[in-house]
Formats: sequence, C-alpha cells, structure tokens
Amino acid sequence: MSSHSASSSSDISVDLTDAFRSMILNKRFVLWYDFESALKEFQKVWNYNFIASQTTYTRYIHTESRLLKDVRFRYLFVSFNCTFGHKRKSEGLKVRQKSSKFRNCQSKFRVRLEEQGYVIKSYKMIHNHPCSSSWMVCDPWTRRLSSEEKENLKPVILHCESADEVIESIKERTGKQVTAADVKAMKATLSTGKCI
Repeated sequence: MSSHSASSSSDISVDLTDAFRSMILNKRFVLWYDFESALKEFQKVWNYNFIASQTTYTRYIHTESRLLKDVRFRYLFVSFNCTFGHKRKSEGLKVRQKSSKFRNCQSKFRVRLEEQGYVIKSYKMIHNHPCSSSWMVCDPWTRRLSSEEKENLKPVILHCESADEVIESIKERTGKQVTAADVKAMKATLSTGKCI
C-alpha cells in the first residue's frame, strides 16, 4: 500500500507560508484587479484554489463583502478559504448526497481595503493535503469550464463517443483536467440545451 493512500489528512502538512509571503503578502495591491492577478498566479504555481467564503453579511461560498461603487476597489474585504476546507451546507430536503472533497483544511487568508490599497490582514498557509496538480483533479473548481469554453468545445463533447477523447481534447484546449463523470454531466446538460 502506498504511503499516499495510507496516510490520512492529519498526517499531511504542506506549508506554503514562504511562497505566500513572497508572492502575495509582501506586496501592495492598489487595485482589486492587481490582487486578483497575483492570487491567480499563486494558485497556478502552487496548484491550490482559494474561494471567497466570508463576507460582511453571510458565510456562503462565492460571496464577498458589499460591492463598492468605485470598480477599481470592488470590495471592502474578502476572506478566502482553501477549497478543501469549505463544506457546503445542504440547501433543502431534496439535495442529492454526493461524495465530499471536504478535508477540513484550515488554510485561509483575509484581504482588506485600506488607504494604501488592498492588504492581507491575516493568513494561515498550512494545508493538510498534497500540493500537486494530480491532487487538484479532486477539486471541481479547477475542472469547471467557463461558458465560452463549453460553447467552443460543445461539438467535441457531444459527438465524441469516448470520454477519454473528450478529456484529452479539453486538456489540450483549456489546460483543465476533467473526469469521465464531468464529461457525462456536460453531455447530458448540453444535449438537453440547458445552460451550465
């Protein structure tokens, strides 16, 4: 049995503190766009995804503090959690139970708008899961195709019989590693004409 499959999430500790300090923490971000660009680069280099999770009004995924009227600044503050540490709450009785990627990862940080621009107010960069592109295939956020990507790949998704061919084509065109289950779901949705 390999050590990877035998170890539990509590046995793994990946510390990205130094990388976070050099790529994000030690910089000033005058505009929200500057911060977003740096975060995207950090996530790309280290194979991690952070999602907005805490706001002024709610603690739901993909929400931020209230929008500011000046688009250069966009938000007052945003708290980000590792996608392997955020567990969605059920939204009603008819929620289908799916296997969870929830690993209780405590890695997170908070960015806030101050006079000089956006600054990191607090952070914890120790993850309890591996730091590799193959591990990130477990994370649906990294596999999600944009509307434009889906539209461009629609003929391939609908007309290729082999899921492997579709997976390879998507990887070549977008750099994203989808799964056979993703392909099946996309085929079903695209063939019914519903937007994804």
